[in-house]
Amino acid sequence: MLFILLKHTIVELFIAGKLQIRYNKHTNIVERSSVSPDGIVQNPMLLKSLEWSADKEALRVIKNIPKWLPAIKNAKPITVTNIQTITFSVDY
Repeated sequence: MLFILLKHTIVELFIAGKLQIRYNKHTNIVERSSVSPDGIVQNPMLLKSLEWSADKEALRVIKNIPKWLPAIKNAKPITVTNIQTITFSVDY
């Protein structure tokens, strides 16, 4: 009975705008891509997904990233595969 009364009171306060519930969530997306010898990021692929809109935004940002400095081996630029973690912070 006390739980039902307490729950009802919390809902009334929330509806009246006297109670704000904040939800903070930090979540990671893991992405793998290659950097070509000319510094262009290629073949982005998500290894750990969050949800479709966050995944779409992460891939959009990765595809539009400026050129990187390529890795060098034996004084020549080479293709390298990177794994990156992208952190999303969502406040409700």
